[in-house]
Amino acid sequence: MNNKFKILAFPAILFSLFVVSNLALASEVTGNLNTGLNANNGNVVEGVVIAPPTASPSTGTYASAQNVALSAAGASSMRYTLDNSTPSCASGQVYSESIEITSSKTLKAISCYATGQSSSVASYAYTIRIAVNNDEVEVLLNEETLSLPDGATYNSTPSLQVEQNISISAGANTVTLPDNTIITAVNGQNFDATAITASSPAAGTLSGLTTGTVMAGSLQWGIANLGLQFSNPITISITVGNGLNGQTLSIVRSTSGNSGWTSDGIVSPATCVVSGGLCNFSATKASYYSAFYTPTPTPVNNGGGGGGGGGINSTPISNTPIVTAPIVTDPIVIAPIVNTPTIIPPQAVLGVKTYANGTLLRGSNAKIYVVENGKLKHITSLKELTKYAGQEIIKVSDEVITSYGQTVAGQAVLGVKVSSSIDDLIASTKFGQRGAKIKQLQTELQNLGFMPKNFKVTDYYGPITSRAVAKYQASK
Repeated sequence: MNNKFKILAFPAILFSLFVVSNLALASEVTGNLNTGLNANNGNVVEGVVIAPPTASPSTGTYASAQNVALSAAGASSMRYTLDNSTPSCASGQVYSESIEITSSKTLKAISCYATGQSSSVASYAYTIRIAVNNDEVEVLLNEETLSLPDGATYNSTPSLQVEQNISISAGANTVTLPDNTIITAVNGQNFDATAITASSPAAGTLSGLTTGTVMAGSLQWGIANLGLQFSNPITISITVGNGLNGQTLSIVRSTSGNSGWTSDGIVSPATCVVSGGLCNFSATKASYYSAFYTPTPTPVNNGGGGGGGGGINSTPISNTPIVTAPIVTDPIVIAPIVNTPTIIPPQAVLGVKTYANGTLLRGSNAKIYVVENGKLKHITSLKELTKYAGQEIIKVSDEVITSYGQTVAGQAVLGVKVSSSIDDLIASTKFGQRGAKIKQLQTELQNLGFMPKNFKVTDYYGPITSRAVAKYQASK
């Protein structure tokens, strides 16, 4: 005989359910739990265990973007947020596929059940810290991990914004920039972003410190002879050696590395306690940093005659600063991006029928036209443009455009072709990837006007490419 029991029918079952729920850390229980009476006879309570979603990968610090999968057994749906708001079964994004985390975010998620019940909200914090090498710093600029404000150029900008957590290595030393940090010049003027460097200064290259101090380690980050400041404190890690473990070092900075050393711009108390051979501290200004200490004077017996006894004096301290040799490495330099001008052969203007019907033309303002009966028709939608897939877009001088009665400003650029494969490229690439496909995708997006005007094609899929893909998809 198959005996079925309802939860409210037997206090003993309620007690068993209470015990199990407590062992499950107070998860709500609505099912499939053995009552302990006689499982072989079918004495079970039917339902599901209500629990918040689990995330894979879970909370942590990662060096690249992460695709996070949510799961909750028995849930009819899950919802989540990435803006620190609290989701409910009526608000937040409905989970349907893995969630791409491209910058530091807190993911909050809730499980929803067909019974109308919901779980508690689970939170998962992800720190995405992009670590770069010497040849990759330029990518930070070009892919807007370090982004420019509108109208600015790499060589003259009032600010840079850090779009993701970044760790930049200079030998055994590191600089960590938190996301949403704004970098500006202390004097308020524009600066050359390509002049930013990070390096470990060679022994003897820094001077002007207080007499009698010992420099344990140093780091250069920023632009020499120009003070930079940060809206959020940055973290500096200088290698000083295990021999100083446990010792407190003082921290100062200088814009030149030769004078004007100050603790201004070093987060209070402007010291570090060495651990694991590292001196870690925070700063709001750059660019040369020095960790130093004052050695304890060594007692010296001056002697003395008869019963006069000897006095104790400190060893004289030289006026020349004592400088230790930090680890030397090639500086990380953000290389200038050079736009080589393209030389276009002159084009003859033959009248209103310079090109045949159906020819695609583009002037310097990036508008695309099709020749129809000797006149230009402006193509205003991506859907219309895809009808000409595979056909060359002839980029001509504005004089040619004007000859059809259309007036635009600018100068001529090179010709390209319309590609019908952009959707395939988007489907087969993702944030953080490198390779030839990324170059092709960026080129296609640039041809269609979705990339910034000053964008230089790379092989890296970063924030600019991601935003351009989103714009393209929204235009379809």
